[in-house]
Amino acid sequence: MNILKKNKAYFVIIFLALLLGAFLVSAQGRDLEIQYPELGGIQPKTTSISPQEYIKYIFNFAIWIIGIAAFGSLILGGVRFLTSIGNPSKRTEAKNQIAFAFLGVVILMGSYFILYSINPQLTVFESREIEKVEITPPDPFELPEVTTSINVELPIETMLKEDEYGLFGVNRRIRIENLTIQTVKTAENSLSLSNQLKEATKGCTCSSPCGTGCLTPVCKGECKIITGICIGCCGPLYCTSDPCCNVRNKLTEIKIENIRNIRQFQEQNKTTKEEIVLIEIITEKILKTLKIMKEDCPLSGVISRDQFISSKDYYIEHKWKLKKVQYWDEFKTLIPSSQADFYCPVGGNQSSYIPESNLSEEDLEKYNEIFLDYLGGGGEFETIIDCPRPIPFGEVIDKGLKIASDLIEKMKELAELQNKMIKAIDKLHKAVSECTSKNCKPVCGCTCCSECKCEGCDCVGEPCPIISIKEINNIKNKISEKEEEIAKIINKDIPDFLNGPFEEIAEKIHFCISDPDAIEPGWTLLNCERVIGAIGPDKKIFEKTSECKISNNCSILKDCHEYNFFCCRAKD
Repeated sequence: MNILKKNKAYFVIIFLALLLGAFLVSAQGRDLEIQYPELGGIQPKTTSISPQEYIKYIFNFAIWIIGIAAFGSLILGGVRFLTSIGNPSKRTEAKNQIAFAFLGVVILMGSYFILYSINPQLTVFESREIEKVEITPPDPFELPEVTTSINVELPIETMLKEDEYGLFGVNRRIRIENLTIQTVKTAENSLSLSNQLKEATKGCTCSSPCGTGCLTPVCKGECKIITGICIGCCGPLYCTSDPCCNVRNKLTEIKIENIRNIRQFQEQNKTTKEEIVLIEIITEKILKTLKIMKEDCPLSGVISRDQFISSKDYYIEHKWKLKKVQYWDEFKTLIPSSQADFYCPVGGNQSSYIPESNLSEEDLEKYNEIFLDYLGGGGEFETIIDCPRPIPFGEVIDKGLKIASDLIEKMKELAELQNKMIKAIDKLHKAVSECTSKNCKPVCGCTCCSECKCEGCDCVGEPCPIISIKEINNIKNKISEKEEEIAKIINKDIPDFLNGPFEEIAEKIHFCISDPDAIEPGWTLLNCERVIGAIGPDKKIFEKTSECKISNNCSILKDCHEYNFFCCRAKD
């Protein structure tokens, strides 16, 4: 019963709260029909007063109501106590009512003083006006005083030369070289075992005296002597048992050893294909990185590693912000001599991207001009830009990618030869397993002596089919040739490329920024598109139809490799 009463009380409280909320929403901004008493200096007249004032008013109102109720309950309890003489049960109820009234007052006052002792502000509800902050959009044509630049790493040289993951890394080359050498050794061993297997099959024979040796001819039939003449026949005739029983153990041992070679070829084939995939993946990453250099950095262009390093002190001195981010997770540490690694500004107010806005095409073109001028020029130059040092970066990278393509092709051919060797060995084993008595023909005679019987039995023929190891020998020779071709790429072509053309362009990129005579501001790397209007090595101005092929000292711009560079500077 008490629980039911309590639940009803809760429902009444919730209903009143919802009713009050609906009233406040419906009466928002209007005069209240009820004249509320003034409590604590607040008298709600409209629902447009602040929530803090309402809360303070309700808090004070609750204090007054609870206090009056407690005082009334105390008086009522006293009256009941005085009128309960002679009735012990009513006297006890009156005492409890007086005690509960006092307890309610104590709780009410105690809660207030507890809040006040913790923080007096908990008992004070202040209304604060929200300050309006006016945001002025930045002028897209004004460059900020503090320069910020977020640059993504484009580690071309590291992707080529890094020991573990690099396209031409030392560890990769060692793995491939060891793989090809082991493949040749396995092929030579398989050829030797195949020769032994062929020789061992020569011990298989059909010929054997009747009832002796491994092969037993069976002669069946009946014959009778009639008037001194042997009449009848012997048959049917067939040979049983194993014609290779004398060499069977040796044949089994050789086949088991050759099966181990098959498993080695399978593992080598798997490793070869994995290396091919890894080379193809890193090749694709290099191509993607080159594409980022050209397509995602069209405005400010890429900067070399030397430029990025030399910019650090300059940024720190001016309290600017310069940050780098990695694009490829596996290249966390750049190699020490990575002069041909680059950085592309992708964020900050020196970003290579134009900020998103509602600017028209004319405004965007104006923004480009201001930004390019801020970065030291680009496109059609008003100042004189001298580009005396061509750097055939794209042409050299193409040579490196061609070497990688040749390596992939040779390794695919090696993988195919490994599969062919597995099939050839399996074919040889199948031929040896066909050395059976089915290939032998029995010979049996019929003689008449004191009794008629079949005798003179034997088996003739070749128990084994023609066994050839010519295919295995040819495949082994091709594997040896492929190993030599791959070894040439690994030990000659790649080192010659890295220490020759690539090292030369890396030095030219480094020399463009770090040359003691060229460290003054203004030196930068420009690609073919950005040198239009600049002065080339031949002292002629680059035009869209003029020559610019770096290997020919800049002749035709339309034939200029899209990833070639020029070392340029602004001249007074």
